[in-house]
Amino acid sequence: MRSLQVLSLVLLMLLSAAASWSVGAQGNQIVKPGAYFLYVARTNESVNESSLLSALGSGNMFFSLRRNGEPVFVSVYGNGSVEFRVLSVEDGTATVRLVVSGKDAVIMYTGNITPFWSGRDVISSMTSGNVTRVAVRSFELGSVYRLNVLTGTVYDLKGRPYGRTLLFYGRDVVPGRALFTAPDGLKVSVSRVTTLNSTVVTYYGRFLPPLIQVVTTPYRVSMVNITASGRSILIYDPGSGVLLSYFGFSWADFRAAGFSLFGGIDRSGLSALGKGEMFAPGLVLADTNVLGGGSAVKYSPETSPLAYVYLALIAIAGVFALMEVRRWEGS
Repeated sequence: MRSLQVLSLVLLMLLSAAASWSVGAQGNQIVKPGAYFLYVARTNESVNESSLLSALGSGNMFFSLRRNGEPVFVSVYGNGSVEFRVLSVEDGTATVRLVVSGKDAVIMYTGNITPFWSGRDVISSMTSGNVTRVAVRSFELGSVYRLNVLTGTVYDLKGRPYGRTLLFYGRDVVPGRALFTAPDGLKVSVSRVTTLNSTVVTYYGRFLPPLIQVVTTPYRVSMVNITASGRSILIYDPGSGVLLSYFGFSWADFRAAGFSLFGGIDRSGLSALGKGEMFAPGLVLADTNVLGGGSAVKYSPETSPLAYVYLALIAIAGVFALMEVRRWEGS
């Protein structure tokens, strides 16, 4: 009996070591100085500037943060993007710069904040009570956080941990594995890991099956009167470990960079899908320099009937990811 217990302990240690090695191997492989990962949420629809200020809903990309101590919420109705760029790696810790940009956006905030947009890009603005809404043609906002490439743990610049990175997959991503937390008691973990047997199309290129899909436990994120609830769904390329798409409302990387709420839904990739193909949902990989190059996928305005594969996925995800965005002026 004792020998069996010892054998079981050794096996557990080996499995743990293998999982840790896998995370470190994937992290070291793709998280290198100069590496970048660009994800986008695009639209085929034009935006009417005259009515942009009164637009409702979350847009194609949305996020919240605090600036000068005040809550800020941004809805992007044109094309939006988020880039992760590795500035340096020292002693197994990477410094990552996250840059968010968007076109045709509405910025909502209370109090007085330092603008992160140019005055030349302001279309219109209005203040009701203590809430200001500003419609802008474009903006760019950057922040920095740190990532342990061996464990996948992300930290803010003060060294506070926020959970596991979304940038790469590892064998440690198994059901029950904690992914990210928040001081308000938020705890999100892996609900299930499944295999996708369809070719997944991104703006970077096509990725052949089998691919990996990670679904989180349900969670709820709130900031002032803005609430998002549901699950996050991520798709990975198992060969490289690279994230192909992110559909959700929050993650450790965003939180470490100062964004408590972050998400997007690409609405442009429904076109030109072939048989057995689906377009990646959410924020979609558009460019990276860690995969050895690839041909960009172009789309026509016409929607293929096979886009219903994608629409079905979004419909299913919508059950998991019901989002409620309340106007700050309302109840």
